[in-house]
Formats: sequence, structure tokens, C-alpha cells
Amino acid sequence: TIKRQKLEERVLARVRRGLLSPELVEAFKLEVHRQIALLTAETQGEARGLARELEQVELKIARIMEQIENGISSRTLGESLMRREGEREALLKRIAAEHAARKAPLSVDLPDPEAIYAAQIRRLDELLSTPEHVAEANELLRRLISAVGVRPDSNTPDGLAVEIRGDPQFLAGR
Repeated sequence: TIKRQKLEERVLARVRRGLLSPELVEAFKLEVHRQIALLTAETQGEARGLARELEQVELKIARIMEQIENGISSRTLGESLMRREGEREALLKRIAAEHAARKAPLSVDLPDPEAIYAAQIRRLDELLSTPEHVAEANELLRRLISAVGVRPDSNTPDGLAVEIRGDPQFLAGR
């Protein structure tokens, strides 16, 4: 027979090995890089949007100037010109700030994704050893693991092999 605590320890050890498999570490790294690329693309999209907005404002200013050059003048036209020039100045400042932000190095030195992932696994271990979190962790494990089988195995130290069935990707590092 195998005691429940010993069985749980072996199951958790297998889960840890699965989580630390090179495939899952690599998947985490790829996701971090994908998220950074998405943020970069969003920033570039914002800059293009500001440039289009600036073009529109400059076109409106040019039209107002044409009207003034053609002898059409009024207080409303002058106010409109001043308002559009204010919009242009604000847009130019925003574009300059966006440009500076893209060229500036990140203010936060991000650790290597592998280090982040390893730290999260260590945190998981800490949570699993804290009594108030064990029930929540067990519930999560129940969703990931469909069955645990125990069979005799003379090649293991205690003579029993533990077989875990569940999500194949999750358990890849068995």
C-alpha cells in the first residue's frame, strides 16, 4: 500500500516536472515575446493614427488660409484658424512624445522570461505548501488530471509506479 500523502507528493513532483518541461518553458517565452510585439504594434498604430489626424488638421488650416487669401474674412474664420492651429500644436506635441517614448529604452529592466517562469513555479510550490491554498490547488489539479493509477514496479524505490492521466500538453514532462 501507499499512503495518500506519499501519493500526493509523487503526483505533485510529476506535475512540477511537467511544468518545467522545455516545451512549456519555450511556450511561455514565445507568449511573452508575442505580447511585447503586440504592444509595439499598438504603439506604432497609435503613431500612424496621430499622423493621419495631423494631416486632416493641416488640410483644414490650408482651406481656411485659402479663404482668407481669397478675401473672405470674418471673426469666426479667424477663431476657427486659431482653434485648428492649437489642435496642430497639440498633435505635434503628442507625436513628439510618442516618438521619444519609442526611442527611449524601457525604464524597467525585464528579467529573462525563463527566470519569470521559474519564479512562478517556485511560487506555485509555496502556495501548495500553504494549508489555506491546498484545497484550491487540489481543485485545479482535479481539472487537469483525469486519473491517477498505482501499479507494482520493481524499478522504483518503493516498488510502486504512479501513472497520471490528463491533459497531454500539461503532463508532457513526465
